[in-house]
Amino acid sequence: WAELLASNPDPSALGLTSRHLAYVIYTSGSTGTPKGVMIEHGNLVNYSRWSDDSYYQGAVNGSPILHSLSFDGIITTLFGPLLAGARLHLLEPTAQLDALVTMKDGQPYDLVKLTPSHLSMLNKRLQGYVGPPPTSALMVGGEALIPEDIKFWQERFPDVRLINHFGPTEATVGCATFEISNVIKGLNSIPIGRPIANTRVYLLDGHGAPVPYGAVGELYIGGAGVARGYL
Repeated sequence: WAELLASNPDPSALGLTSRHLAYVIYTSGSTGTPKGVMIEHGNLVNYSRWSDDSYYQGAVNGSPILHSLSFDGIITTLFGPLLAGARLHLLEPTAQLDALVTMKDGQPYDLVKLTPSHLSMLNKRLQGYVGPPPTSALMVGGEALIPEDIKFWQERFPDVRLINHFGPTEATVGCATFEISNVIKGLNSIPIGRPIANTRVYLLDGHGAPVPYGAVGELYIGGAGVARGYL
């Protein structure tokens, strides 16, 4: 330690730019064959700035870590609290969901991020729970969201912000969000919403032209979050 600098090194002196890689993370995507997605610092900074502006302004209690480091869904709640100067809670892997029900000091987290599978399991643990909501904002992503699981939160914790977060690994964690404000009733699916900051989303046909409103198309994503490519 005595040989290390007392302050952070100057990135420009090290030759680092926004085009350098921040991480490579593997995803099976639609093919089932693992592919290493190369995320640059510029991609990560854009996502982190959007996340900070959207969910961590004035944050104090931060977020718990509920994902593996091999899953890019962890990025939101790993860097979010640290960038905001809030708490990052490292929970025992075998007791993560139970820790959400028995909040430390009884204070709700600023943001909890779960997959829909996690959410279904958490809801079962909350069946007999009486008390304040575990979090001020609940973000769900990684799989198709089940409306009934969101309805559970709307009925139990009406003041909690509920966010459907969508995006492939290739677009740096997430590219679109939908804040669920209306009561979920009779819906078979929940929209993915609108693009996040500095992101564009298009629905195109087989010729690369935009489809009419209400028509089926292929989703194309552009903007600051699109990764460099595959390793």
